Amino acid sequence: MYAPIVGEIICINDRLLEDPSIINIDKYGEGWLLEMRGEVEGLLQPADYMKHLESAWDVAQRTIKGQANTDE
Repeated sequence: MYAPIVGEIICINDRLLEDPSIINIDKYGEGWLLEMRGEVEGLLQPADYMKHLESAWDVAQRTIKGQANTDE
């Protein structure tokens, strides 16, 4: 998993270890993954992040396919 900041993990949601389906049911509530502490200066705004994801999608697909084909 890639983090948007450099920092340290300060808390992990242990409930997900027992029942990972929580993340699908309530991803913005009880399904949180972890808490981090770090510098947030320079983070993208949500709309800018969506643009970044769209522009990086082709590269991500090629990378995933390349990794998947190495096992065949």
